Amino acid sequence: MPSRPAARPDAPHRRCPHADAPAELPRKTPPALGSTQLGHGAVRRRATRAPAAHPVDPQSGFALASFQTDKSSERIRIAAALMDGPHRIDTEKRRTPGPGRSATRCKERIARMSAVRILLAEDNPDHQALLTLAIREHEPQAAIVVATTRNEFRQHLHAQDFDCVVLDFHLLDCHADELVRILREYRPDCPAVVVSSSAEQSVAIRAFRSGSVDFLPKDEAFEGDALYRLVTHAALVRRRQERLRRRTERRQRLLAELAETDPLTGLSNRRHLARLGRGGGRQVLDRRGYTSALLLDLDHFKRINDVHGHAGGDRVLKTVAATLRNAVGPRDVACRWGGEEFLILRPGATLAESVYLADGLRERLADLDIVHNGRRIHVSASVGVAACASREYSEDLIQQADEALYLAKNLGRNRVCTWPLVLFDRAVPGLNGATPEERLEQLLARFAPRLGPVQREHLTRHSRRVAALAVVFGEALCMDPTTLRHLYTAGLFHDLGKMLVPEQILARPAPLSPAERHLLARHADDGAEMSLRLGADRIVSAYIRGHHRRYHDSPCANTPLGIRILSVADAFVAMTSHRPYQPACSLSAALWALKRERGRHFDPHVVDTAVRYFARGARPASAAAGDAPAPRPSSEFRRHVIGVLSGRTAELSALTTTTG
Repeated sequence: MPSRPAARPDAPHRRCPHADAPAELPRKTPPALGSTQLGHGAVRRRATRAPAAHPVDPQSGFALASFQTDKSSERIRIAAALMDGPHRIDTEKRRTPGPGRSATRCKERIARMSAVRILLAEDNPDHQALLTLAIREHEPQAAIVVATTRNEFRQHLHAQDFDCVVLDFHLLDCHADELVRILREYRPDCPAVVVSSSAEQSVAIRAFRSGSVDFLPKDEAFEGDALYRLVTHAALVRRRQERLRRRTERRQRLLAELAETDPLTGLSNRRHLARLGRGGGRQVLDRRGYTSALLLDLDHFKRINDVHGHAGGDRVLKTVAATLRNAVGPRDVACRWGGEEFLILRPGATLAESVYLADGLRERLADLDIVHNGRRIHVSASVGVAACASREYSEDLIQQADEALYLAKNLGRNRVCTWPLVLFDRAVPGLNGATPEERLEQLLARFAPRLGPVQREHLTRHSRRVAALAVVFGEALCMDPTTLRHLYTAGLFHDLGKMLVPEQILARPAPLSPAERHLLARHADDGAEMSLRLGADRIVSAYIRGHHRRYHDSPCANTPLGIRILSVADAFVAMTSHRPYQPACSLSAALWALKRERGRHFDPHVVDTAVRYFARGARPASAAAGDAPAPRPSSEFRRHVIGVLSGRTAELSALTTTTG
């Protein structure tokens, strides 16, 4: 066996590591090694060694990072001072024993994270200072919040999140097991480390049974890095679990999106809509307003597939889907309903807003320039719109939009139909009147519970006055009896489309929104279609469709005389009637307004006829009759007109009295 080599004569003499310790520090024998053997979290004690040299506090003479003293008053004072300000502890020159290497690795990992957030439940101020020092010696940036009572502990958990909780087993008003239950109530995934002045196994067992992740006697927590390693390890595990949880949630969301997304168009599918209908995912319904549904179907899509192939059809579907995606709002849900059908759910959107969007989409699709294999593909769409109160949302809303869509298909495609128009279409077969006027009366009687006061006034009194005045102007312009009959029927039916306009829009005194004005402007086209369903002539339908047409937009040769007469009669009665947005004006003011718009909005010949009729009571000759005198209206018909034009009876009777 080889002998130990002799020491070199020039080698420096190795001194005792305690030789340079300050004289004021009491020399103390290191504690004996041992193990508590309390479970997987038990930490083996180790004898701390004093460093060769440490900064010394100039007032007390104690080493700032020395653990050689016991719980003396000076050490507690230094620990309390470290809790208050920036913590600069010189640990570079300290020797790191073997068990401390794991703490170094924990410190390197924790340095890559944000500051560790720790909630310390301790009611002893001295122990608070020592436990804080034991953690901040190794992690100066640790954010430690102290709670001394159960209520403070609960308030801190409610206010913010923590990476780890350190609990004293015995507080003045509760024990650690009760605090752990509160912790699980607010932060189920937050780890808890219990410390206690007692090292009895019964205390440790009770701590573990309460749900804490580890237990540590306080004498071990005060000395060395045992508490720091437990806290940082628990924080690292929790953050790793949190990252794993977030990663899993992202993957689950991605899988859910893939399962609820149409692979061809990129829109949502029926699965996504079904989940929203069950209340899952983002909130679709707006409890303060309405929920609208638009069901859009491409016209003659089978013909596109037959002519351009399925590749051309897929190109059309992708282009239409992109158009819908760009048109809907951030809260709207656009999905592919099936085949060439697309559904849009609009939370908080009224019927007027959805009709406005539907007409805009229909026009955009008609203007699409889709080219496949050098051939242009023309696209048109039919749209059904329905709206209901949010509390009534169900599959019935989509069913109503579907029925409105098929009505649009039956009426000729490339149009927008609403659910109120479907209700009207259902009621028509039950009407048994002999004439369109009788069927109109039956229809108004059937829909009386659904109509508001303003709607009812437009459909009854206002329409009868317009019809009577239009016939007066027609007679003055020498129209034949058949045309006068068409004109009278058109006057009765001209506001029929306002059955589809909500009462709150017609009765609103404030200015209307663009969507509401758009819906109101549709009443002429809707009324024309509805008059045909009631048996009116196509000439009557044309009069109704164009009665809001401006004169300068359409030359006189292209606009029938009945439309121009109906336009003037409607404007005159509207101006002389009380409306929610304006009071009734005088007869002279109404005639002045007609003359002001003469040649721009109204036909000059019809305006001149109206002015002369109300001014002199005599009928001028029409333009077609040249200078030949026109026949005067019969006294019976004049009395009928005066009776219809109620509200101005005395004034109109004076104006319509014929001269000798």
